[in-house]
Amino acid sequence: MYKIFKILAITSTSLFIISCKKENDLVKLNNYVVDRIWITENQNQYYFSSEDDKEYSWSTLRKTGNGNGLDDWTTPFSIARGNPKSNPYKSNTLNPEGWTFSDFFKIQGDTLILQREEDINAEDLMIFHLEKGKDTIIGVFSYNALLVRNKYGNRIWKSKK
Repeated sequence: MYKIFKILAITSTSLFIISCKKENDLVKLNNYVVDRIWITENQNQYYFSSEDDKEYSWSTLRKTGNGNGLDDWTTPFSIARGNPKSNPYKSNTLNPEGWTFSDFFKIQGDTLILQREEDINAEDLMIFHLEKGKDTIIGVFSYNALLVRNKYGNRIWKSKK
């Protein structure tokens, strides 16, 4: 009888330690993702703010000078700076750029859930599974990597260390 209790005690303690480690890893994943600039393979740049649980995207507009209409603007790539609070999108400048609100987000475990503000019934959620990737060096800069998976495929997002 003593052996059975001893085995049960060791098993339950082991399961408790494993579950605590898993929970700790998920908290670390949340801390790993929020409050940093992430750049995708197609050069979109995102920021997940812990202050308001909103996802922001970096937007840049440049006037081309080719005409007088809407085709007179282009959206070139520019490196995102700061955060949504320090660098919000300013449309009333000569070359507008900055962070714009795109979706609300929530990280549950290893899942990133995005919801548009208009989707009040949560009928069109975007769901991604997250996993820390291998750190990498591109040129002279070091980056953290995040493997992002959904039903459309796998992507790697990078964030400067």
